[in-house]
Amino acid sequence: MKQGILCPNVRDVFTSNGQGSIDFRDNRYSEIPQIIMRVYQNLDNIKSKLLEIDIDEFEEYWNCEIKAEDIFSKWVELIDINSKSIINNNLPLAEILLSTPQ
Repeated sequence: MKQGILCPNVRDVFTSNGQGSIDFRDNRYSEIPQIIMRVYQNLDNIKSKLLEIDIDEFEEYWNCEIKAEDIFSKWVELIDINSKSIINNNLPLAEILLSTPQ
């Protein structure tokens, strides 16, 4: 996180392969951007990595105070807020991510 390495084609890495769908509570949400699909598919790895990062770094980058036990839920909140501009299908992203078994 401290390295701040820039990948000039980062959009291509995370958005290639079009769109996907997520089934949640008897609903199928389609046309989900690939970047959201990758978050959903790699949620266990993301949770693990979040626990490895120093809380001070989160507070610096996220510009807020946070308790260690709230890191994942705060991350989900930020993902949900920032994904609104790319999701047009009423996907309850925060609810889906928070209800995924840990």
